[in-house]
Amino acid sequence: HFLDMREIFGPNESMRGQCALHDFGYCSARPSERLHILVAGISCRPNSTARTGRFKLGTTSHPDADLANLTIDGIVQLEPYVVLVENVFGFAMPESKFDGQSPLQRFLIRIREAHPKYHWVTIVMHGNTFGIMRRRRLYIVGIHIDAGGMAASENVARFVQAQMHSNI
Repeated sequence: HFLDMREIFGPNESMRGQCALHDFGYCSARPSERLHILVAGISCRPNSTARTGRFKLGTTSHPDADLANLTIDGIVQLEPYVVLVENVFGFAMPESKFDGQSPLQRFLIRIREAHPKYHWVTIVMHGNTFGIMRRRRLYIVGIHIDAGGMAASENVARFVQAQMHSNI
């Protein structure tokens, strides 16, 4: 329901932000109980292959580059059972022509170091899998050990694979 990770997990660490459920008024983002699922779309602007200079300049100098780390901070603070992070396919591509590590790799390394109690699976959805979208998307799913960890994330991957090959 909240619009900006910077407001919630940024330098002031207010855990407050504009909430779509409350006419975009400012509300506490601190849940009264453990979250079942945290869904976050990290800004695609640093990672988009359509951005001029994406592979020359890389992503880390972009003004929205901090949102990936703020998302990790939010995961660590909130410790939801399940995390779903969405981004463009460029998130999985090399940082630049000088640095072969992708922003996705950096994200997964940092989150595994910061919170090793999650098992992560990355799902690539081709642009036309479930509709008319033409762009590939990445869905990074983290499942806490309290919610089944590795076994549960393997089930998620199998389920998505089955749906992609079904007739429904």
